Amino acid sequence: MAEVRDLAIIILAAIFILIGLGIGIIVVLLISLVKQLRKKAGPLLDSALGTLNNIEGTSSLVSETLVRPIIRAASFGAGVRAALGALTRMTKKKGGR
Repeated sequence: MAEVRDLAIIILAAIFILIGLGIGIIVVLLISLVKQLRKKAGPLLDSALGTLNNIEGTSSLVSETLVRPIIRAASFGAGVRAALGALTRMTKKKGGR
């Protein structure tokens, strides 16, 4: 019976050693993966930042060359309509007396 116990202890110790080695290998692989991701993430973030800067420049250009003139023209048109409306109301009041 003692021989079976000793054999079971040896087998369990071997299993625990193999599990420990497996966990160690997994930890080393995870550390390696994290290092590679850090190396790759920097250029990706730089590229994303460059793209955002391009988008910002494009939106500024569109705003200045397209949107502002349209807003100015619409504002001028609204002002002219309001002025004409005020003038026509004044002429109707004078003629209506």
